[in-house]
Amino acid sequence: TPASEALDIAEALRTSINQAGIEHGGSPVEPFVTLSIGLSTAVPSPGSTAEDLIRTADKALYSVKRDGRNQFRFEPMYTPA
Repeated sequence: TPASEALDIAEALRTSINQAGIEHGGSPVEPFVTLSIGLSTAVPSPGSTAEDLIRTADKALYSVKRDGRNQFRFEPMYTPA
């Protein structure tokens, strides 16, 4: 999926979850369920692995959580040349 489409899907998912207003009484962060997403895309190349892609998306996710949650962030995966 191209990055632009992945970003559109992430925003649509986040908006749908917010609009659903699902109560989350046990959360110390928000009274409703929210969605934090870390995104990355890559064109496979020699030397790149699925683990690299997952690690990059995970980095984006932790950045989102650190900065307030209920958002998404894209982190490009740089592949060896």
